[in-house]
Amino acid sequence: MIFLQHWIIVQFIRIVFMFSLIGGCMTLEELTARLREELQRRPANAGSLKFSLMSAGFIYVSGTSVSNEDLPADCTLVISKRDLDALVDGSLDTQTAMMSGRLELHGDIGVAAEMQSVFTRAWEMR
Repeated sequence: MIFLQHWIIVQFIRIVFMFSLIGGCMTLEELTARLREELQRRPANAGSLKFSLMSAGFIYVSGTSVSNEDLPADCTLVISKRDLDALVDGSLDTQTAMMSGRLELHGDIGVAAEMQSVFTRAWEMR
């Protein structure tokens, strides 16, 4: 179970932050708009997911709805912006972040797995 959580979180973070790394530093609002556009074409049927960047904000996805609100979700990934930057630049390993509590997954892990495709399709829109 720990391995599956680790793999899903790694894949999800890679997809979400391809937007900023390759896509030219998209803001949270720009990412939200792109996800909203994708979900209008193909709604997510996986429940709700919240990506919490603590003080940096939130991305909430459910069905055709995407917002930056802190709403209850079936699955929540939590990481600080500082730790996220460390994951992206390689100075923090995902497994270390999980084991130390700096990266957390709460709720239904299956929702995170299903939502990967939504983020991938939104990225491919560029």
